[in-house]
Amino acid sequence: MNPFMNNQSLSRIAGCAAMLALAAVGVDYSFPALAAQALSPAEPQRIVASGVVKDSAGEPVVGATVRDAENPRIAVSTDIDGAFSLSVAQGSKLVFSFIGCKPVEAIAAKGMEIVLEDDSQILNDVVVVGYGTMRKKDVTGAVFQVKTEDLEKEAPNSVQDLLRGVPGLSVGYDASAKGTSADLQIRGQNSLGTSSYPLIILDGMIFYGEMSEINPQDIAQIDVLKDASSSAVYGAKAANGVIIITTKKGKEGKTHVTLSADWTYNTLGSNNRKTYDAQSYLDYRRDWYVSGTYGKNAETGQYGEYQQGYSAGYFDYPSASNLSKYGITLDEWRAYTNAGDD
Repeated sequence: MNPFMNNQSLSRIAGCAAMLALAAVGVDYSFPALAAQALSPAEPQRIVASGVVKDSAGEPVVGATVRDAENPRIAVSTDIDGAFSLSVAQGSKLVFSFIGCKPVEAIAAKGMEIVLEDDSQILNDVVVVGYGTMRKKDVTGAVFQVKTEDLEKEAPNSVQDLLRGVPGLSVGYDASAKGTSADLQIRGQNSLGTSSYPLIILDGMIFYGEMSEINPQDIAQIDVLKDASSSAVYGAKAANGVIIITTKKGKEGKTHVTLSADWTYNTLGSNNRKTYDAQSYLDYRRDWYVSGTYGKNAETGQYGEYQQGYSAGYFDYPSASNLSKYGITLDEWRAYTNAGDD
């Protein structure tokens, strides 16, 4: 016996010999712990999947997402060259995705080359809030909408006329012939030194012109953004609010023609004075000016004209027969007026 063997070693050798003897005579004998260990699956081998992601034009896609289809937490993004490297279980399925492109699935491997195709459907789903449209129920700010078909019967002369009556919007008055320079203020004057005029958006673009350049009959609807949320969408220019104007556009279907015509006429009032002919105007002018010369005649004691202020016949029509009533010749009258021989 080997002197270096202890009792524990001898017990192990004896156990193994007993198991072999039982197996020789056909007895099924196994250790449960060893059987469970033999039946448990071995840990899958792992590989480092690598490659490059390109678009349909062959250019590298920067920032594309590469993830394990079964474990989304295992993911990376492509670098500036479109390259990626990801450690996954052998045989795993990888999902490659990027905004505006169709996702691609492939089995993990080394040296992969993935091409992402454009997805027009995804692009159509993108909603631009700032200079586009969105559902009214998704708008959290204070928005008032003006439907112009309700106001067309009023024959508005300007865009300001369409906006009168909007809550929180003050529309001024322009008495000029143009009538389209009325001031607009949303929720009052908010600055002492700068303009409080709101930002105007016409069909998705900032409008820098005058309201008179927009035909009220061409407007389909007007949206008024009145609170601070408009600044988050349009920036500092929207500090005074935003007025979004959408014009009418063609629609599919049957042809629809709308004709709108306006006409006016003026008549003279019944109390207007009749016009004078040449002689009547001279008589009217004489009476008007002579009325200031009336006074009492010291010789006759009668109240008459040319008693004060001006000489007799000063405002009369300069004819010899007319001036002779006052004992004045035409030359004397000319001397009164410094007319000379003219």
